[in-house]
Amino acid sequence: MGFARLSAIIAAAAALALLGNIPGRAEGGVSRRADLKRVRVQLESVRRQMKAYQDEEETLSGRIDALQKEREAAARRLKGLKRRLGQTGRKRQDLERNMAALNRSGKSWRDLLRSETESYAESIASGLSDFSVNGLWEEALRRAAIIQKIEWLQEIEGAHRTALGRVVRVQVLSRALLSQKQTLESQELRRESETAEIARGKQLAHERAEEARRKAEELARTEKKLEELLAAYAARERRLSAAAPLPHSLAWPCAGRVLETFGKTFDAKWRAAVFHEGILLETAARAPVRAVLPGRVIFTGPFHSYGLVVILEHRSGYFSIYGRLGSVLKQKGAEVAAGDAIAVSGQRQGGKGVIYFELRRAAQALDPLVWLTPSWRGEQ
Repeated sequence: MGFARLSAIIAAAAALALLGNIPGRAEGGVSRRADLKRVRVQLESVRRQMKAYQDEEETLSGRIDALQKEREAAARRLKGLKRRLGQTGRKRQDLERNMAALNRSGKSWRDLLRSETESYAESIASGLSDFSVNGLWEEALRRAAIIQKIEWLQEIEGAHRTALGRVVRVQVLSRALLSQKQTLESQELRRESETAEIARGKQLAHERAEEARRKAEELARTEKKLEELLAAYAARERRLSAAAPLPHSLAWPCAGRVLETFGKTFDAKWRAAVFHEGILLETAARAPVRAVLPGRVIFTGPFHSYGLVVILEHRSGYFSIYGRLGSVLKQKGAEVAAGDAIAVSGQRQGGKGVIYFELRRAAQALDPLVWLTPSWRGEQ
């Protein structure tokens, strides 16, 4: 969560630090009620976002389950195809063995028929035919044997053609089954890739839902603290002296470029309007962070998402808040003058430094750019 989104938390830290010895005005209660309202709006927005991510995660889980059922059904079909391919392969091998046997048998019968036909033709050509009763019977038997062999050979060739046709049909079926098998395997690869992609989306939705849940819990804690502070401020009063800083009179905490400005903006990540109660500055690496007014250190240390924080109390009910620090140079209770180095800037990506800065009058957040001197505008 961005620093500007949790400005109410910093205000809570300042008020908690001062609660024991600094009374507040009625206007502080009004401002805190506004803070509480903003926190509640943000909390509701984060909760809606968390619900959307949870719904997305549930939808993706349903898609993964559906894909898993498709994969199981495809696996069963693929198993059946493999079984049919095995059966077809064995049938093709049997037919090829039968064809080989028919080829061998046909060759033997053709050789025998050729030999007998040639022998019979030679006997006729020699003119040595015996026209006796026995000779005629012998010739008739030879002719019948030749005709019978021709018929057997024709049957063998017919069986060979039939077997060849069956082999061709089995080959066509095998190619069709193999094509179906390849299609199923390709579909399985696609489903596997889709399942992995959906699983990544589901994991991302889960992580976002968890992040939104953590932010919602943090905002809920802020809401509770603000409610407690409202109750405390309702019983206290504070007098603000006339001596107050003038607009555009304060020195900057450090030279730098403004990354986030004060005021209302739209957060694309959370799809909600948020209110920045301070500014975010990009600075040089490990730049000294200086007090904008003389005052006293009332808080140092880590505070929620703001990282390392220093809060200064100034005269006339003003407070300055410095967050995202790399290190602190002053301890709680120390008196500081304007321009004193109180901390070192934190670090952001790219090696640049960064700090978060807020200015408050009691509980009311002020636009720092209205109060800081404009002399550095050219560098921003």
